[in-house]
Amino acid sequence: MAIRKGWLNSIDVTYSDKTIYGDFNNDGILDLVMINEQDNSIGIFLGNSNGTFQSAQIFPVGNDPRKMVSADFNDDGNLDLAVANGGSNHVTILLGDGQGGFIEAPGSPLNTSDPYDLVVCDFDGDGFLDLIVSNSSIGTLTLFQGNGQGGFSFLSSITVGSRPKGIAAADFNGDGLLDLAICDEANHEIVVLIGNGLGDFIRMQPVAAGLKPQKIVAADLNQDGKMDLVVLNGVSSMISILLGNGNGSFQPATNYPLEFSIDEILVTDVNNDGYPDLLLIRRGIGEAVLYGTGNGQFFREEPEVKMKEQPVGLAAVTPEQKEGEEKRKQEEDKKEKKKKKKKEKKKKKSWKKEKE
Repeated sequence: MAIRKGWLNSIDVTYSDKTIYGDFNNDGILDLVMINEQDNSIGIFLGNSNGTFQSAQIFPVGNDPRKMVSADFNDDGNLDLAVANGGSNHVTILLGDGQGGFIEAPGSPLNTSDPYDLVVCDFDGDGFLDLIVSNSSIGTLTLFQGNGQGGFSFLSSITVGSRPKGIAAADFNGDGLLDLAICDEANHEIVVLIGNGLGDFIRMQPVAAGLKPQKIVAADLNQDGKMDLVVLNGVSSMISILLGNGNGSFQPATNYPLEFSIDEILVTDVNNDGYPDLLLIRRGIGEAVLYGTGNGQFFREEPEVKMKEQPVGLAAVTPEQKEGEEKRKQEEDKKEKKKKKKKEKKKKKSWKKEKE
């Protein structure tokens, strides 16, 4: 089975909602894990050194698997999985064996209600990975505290809106602690929760997004050291960019309408110009790109690359430039020689006249 990896080759673990690239058998080659909605399972395709994949190994999960994340939950050096199952109202925890196989963790599945999204992070600062799950139909987040051995226990529930969907975890106020941004689909806004590092969160003023925001990604889009947000709005086929102020608040959204619907957004430098771009993924159809300029703005067409000014004498010189410079010097040398010869001839003539 040949699946293109492309720019994902250099990333340790990269995932969208239903696909994860990571090294699950510790051979230094990326593997692929995908959700199979038809038979309520996940399939892992072990990677070959030539960029292709082996046939899938199948592992059952719950009904209507919607989202999965990967991390090392039990600190054994192997990648594990957590899968949100909307139809079963729970989250399945699968512990990796380091050879591409999985076993369900003790205490799995974790009971939730209509789980839509989940993120893995250490929100209480104990050094163990935790899980945060959005419960779409009841308007809450569920916080599960990890024990560092692959087990999770209920910690708390937070009311965040009428219909929470996508979650992004990052430091939005610059205090070094994890905060949360959640898509509130019903109210067309983003709810921001500021964390205290102990598992508690303070709600900030919501920020308006587009119609029915569903998925969200946190990244520094304008390279100012402050985290920004990219929001995928479900109904309007529109992307909203919210630039962060660095204190937990965000500037009003800049909206980018699209002529087509998309399933996923990944932030990456597609054209290697040093600026983050938006890779828009349409499952079964292809990809599109919004190119970033480094100031938080994005364009459909790839912008002309402007080289940054460099100190005199340190600018990089291409072979073509070097060859052109050498030719220019040779021409100048020839001109100088001709001038010297003319001067010498004039001197000789004037010397002869004086002698006569």
